[in-house]
Amino acid sequence: MYENISSTKKNNKSKFQSDIIRPFEISNDIIDIGFASCQIIKTDLIRKIFKKIKKKDLLSTGYPQNFIILKIIKHFNNWKILNLKCIKKSPADIKLFNKSDQKNRLKYEYLGYLKPLKQNFSNYPKKKLNSIYSKIFFRNIISWLYICIKLYGKEQTFNSIKEIRNIIYEPFKIKLTLLLIYYLPLPLLEFIKWLRKKL
Repeated sequence: MYENISSTKKNNKSKFQSDIIRPFEISNDIIDIGFASCQIIKTDLIRKIFKKIKKKDLLSTGYPQNFIILKIIKHFNNWKILNLKCIKKSPADIKLFNKSDQKNRLKYEYLGYLKPLKQNFSNYPKKKLNSIYSKIFFRNIISWLYICIKLYGKEQTFNSIKEIRNIIYEPFKIKLTLLLIYYLPLPLLEFIKWLRKKL
């Protein structure tokens, strides 16, 4: 899905049609990092190259590959993305997870995306970071939030993410959304969830 193409290796570009390859833009492409990270298996070998990746960071989430991919992207700063269709999990696959996995998965959505984003791209303007945060939240995190609420209830779900919500400053619309989710009745939340899928 992603390929680091050096500007000196022009023959690499000829392998692909020019209309399906473009520069990597983290604001638009960060959502796909989780789908691409499954390709990284030997994380211990990559860590020898990137000494600054702390072991505690890799162990803080169930998806340490996200830390590595974002570190590599920052390090080389010349990545390209191929606009190819990839196989992604369908919502029906949720049934394959154990109940206890959902709570951890919600935390991993914060830790796997937002923590390495803050560490590797802290030089980005606050407005851009907030925009990326919002995209991740409304495309990924909110779905796992709904699942956890259904399984554990609101209080337990919100307590589990209370501390990690401070990884990056939350934009106002996310704070407002979380506040509404917490106080709205569950039937109304189910309706909003259904409406979100239709829009």
